[in-house]
Amino acid sequence: MNIFTLTKEDGSFYPPFVQSAVMAKYSRSSSSAKEILKEVDEKYGSDFNQKWAVKKGHDSLLELVTVPICLEDISIFASMFIENMKRPAFIERSTRYQKMEANNVIYNNLGKDSIAFVSKLFEYYEKYNEKLVLHFMNEGLSEQKAKLKTYDIIRYFVPIGMKTSIGMLINSRDLIELIRRLKYMSKYSEFVKISEKLNDVSKRTFGIDALKMSPIYSESIGFFPIYDTESNYKKVKLVDSSIVGDDIVLDKEIVEYMYSRKKKDPLPIIFNNIRYKFMVTTDFGSYRDLHRHRMTDWEFDTMFYEMDRPYDIPYEFIDEIDVDLRKVGNMAKGAVDNENLYCIPLGMKTRVFASMSLSQLYYMVELRSQPGGHKSYIEIAREMHDIAVGKHPVHAKWIKV
Repeated sequence: MNIFTLTKEDGSFYPPFVQSAVMAKYSRSSSSAKEILKEVDEKYGSDFNQKWAVKKGHDSLLELVTVPICLEDISIFASMFIENMKRPAFIERSTRYQKMEANNVIYNNLGKDSIAFVSKLFEYYEKYNEKLVLHFMNEGLSEQKAKLKTYDIIRYFVPIGMKTSIGMLINSRDLIELIRRLKYMSKYSEFVKISEKLNDVSKRTFGIDALKMSPIYSESIGFFPIYDTESNYKKVKLVDSSIVGDDIVLDKEIVEYMYSRKKKDPLPIIFNNIRYKFMVTTDFGSYRDLHRHRMTDWEFDTMFYEMDRPYDIPYEFIDEIDVDLRKVGNMAKGAVDNENLYCIPLGMKTRVFASMSLSQLYYMVELRSQPGGHKSYIEIAREMHDIAVGKHPVHAKWIKV
C-alpha cells in the first residue's frame, strides 16, 4: 500500500492542469501517478484538458481542475445567491469588523423611492453608530470593542445591496454551472455582470466559454419573496421530522463514543437517518449567517414589512430605536418589492424553512449557540436544540450548547 499527495518535494502544488491530467491518465494506466507525472507538464495538461474535457465532452475531468477565485465588491444579495452552490468552499467578509458606508451600496437600477429609503437607512445607521459607540466606551469598553458591539446592532439598517467580498475554491465544472445560473436564473444586471466576469476567468484559466453553451434554464427563478405585514410566528417551529431507513438504534460502542465526543468531532452515520424541517422567523442578517450552512437545505418563504429588534440595545435607547424601526418597516412598504430587493435591510423579518439531518443540527447548534456570535442566531440554535432534545432525547442529548 502506498498513499501520498500529488505535490512537489517542497510540499507546493502543481498547476491545476498538471494535477487534472495526471489524475485523468490514472484511469487508463497501470503506472503509478509518480511515473505519469514525469510525462506531464503544464502545456501537456492544458492541451489534454482542451482535447478530452472541452472538445470531446468528458465533463468529469473538469472536476479535477480546482482554482481559488476572489469576488470583490459584489452585493450581499449576490453573495447569497452564489453561496447556494453546495460543493465549492466559501469565505465571506463579515459585517462585524467594519463600518458600512452609503457610497458602497450597489443600487442595481433601484427606483427613486428605494434610493430615498436606502438614504434613510444610513441616517439611522450613522445616528446610532455615534450614540452607541460613545455609550459603550463610557461603560468602560475599549474603542474597538465598543465598535464591534455597535456594529452588531446597527447592521440591522444595512441594505443587502451593500458591497461585500467572498473567496471560493471551485472546480471548473461547478464554475460553469455557477456562471450559467447567474446568467439565466436571475433578472438582475449585477448577476449578469458577475457571470460575464467569471466567464472571463473560465476562458482564461480553463479555455471554456460557459456562456456559449446552450441555456438550460427556461425562466428566471431565484429569490422572489412574498411580502406580508404580520409576523406573529414562533422564532423556530418544527414542521416535520422523519426517520430515513429502519435503524436508529444506538449500540454500546456508539453510546460510549458520544459520551467521550468533543465538539466538532464527527457524528455516527446513523445520526443522518433522523431528519428535521424547521420554520424559522428571524431577521434577514441572521438568515444570511445561517444560510452559510450549505449542507442544510434552505427554502426562502416570506419577507415581512417589519423590522426585528436588535439584541443588546442599552435600555435607555430601546424606546427610541423601536420608533425608528417601526418607521423603517412602514417606509419599506413603498420602497421594497421584487423589483427592488437591493434595498432590503438586514433587520427585516424573514421566514425561511430549513431541512437538515440530526448530524447537521449537531454541527450548527454547537457552532451557533456559543457566546460571541450574533444573539439572534444563538437563540435560533438553542431553540432548535430544545426541539430536537424533546423529539429525540436519546439521540440529541449530547449536543453541546
